[in-house]
Amino acid sequence: MMKTSSYRKHSDRFPAIGKRCGAMLLCVALAAPAYADNESIKHLQKTASIAYDKMMQAKQSADNAAKDAAFAEKKLASLKRKLALAEQEYASVREKSDQAGSALARATQQWKQASDALALEWNKDGESR
Repeated sequence: MMKTSSYRKHSDRFPAIGKRCGAMLLCVALAAPAYADNESIKHLQKTASIAYDKMMQAKQSADNAAKDAAFAEKKLASLKRKLALAEQEYASVREKSDQAGSALARATQQWKQASDALALEWNKDGESR
């Protein structure tokens, strides 16, 4: 009991200090969770910001890859058209080559026949002389 009366004496002498300390302790007690919440929010904001940056980089990469794929697809289509034209050209040239080969064979046959006919004539003329 002595301590209580002693406490009362001090608090009676300095009533403003007691109220200020109590108010300060109340503010610290209320501010501590707010500060912790604020730090937590800051951490979450930073995490969200980093995740957003990564998402934007991934989006940019995906956009670039899609553009590259579209370009490659157009290039492939162009090459397929060129290949089809080259195959048609090859078929045409091959047909002309086959025709030229046949014409050469016919011309060679005609030349052999003409040469044989000429050789026979020379042999006839040679025998008659």
